[in-house]
Amino acid sequence: MSWILGVLLLVGTVSCGRRFIKEIPPELLGRWTTTVRNYADRYMEFRAEEIEFGTGGATSTTGELRGLRRSEQDGEITFEIHYFGEENLEYTMPLVYSPAEGGSLYLTNMPEVIWRRADRHR
Repeated sequence: MSWILGVLLLVGTVSCGRRFIKEIPPELLGRWTTTVRNYADRYMEFRAEEIEFGTGGATSTTGELRGLRRSEQDGEITFEIHYFGEENLEYTMPLVYSPAEGGSLYLTNMPEVIWRRADRHR
């Protein structure tokens, strides 16, 4: 029984280091696009309490922010964004933001696709 208490304390300690934030932080706000050919007609737009995904052509989908966790390491910030998407299902989007050169980000499952603020591509 004492090992269960130890595990719970460890999980609580680790969780405290990554606060749950209820609003998109300023460094992510705005529209993000990429020059990678397969995603050239896609975008991510972060607003205070929602995320819009351009899904190709003139189509898009919007998700309502549930909250996010943030951690920093080696000059980069990792965000774990939780949002409600279609049919009110909850999704998690882990991404890494780098403030260098005006800012860039990538989804952790697609590190080869770099996203930049839309006005940086013009």
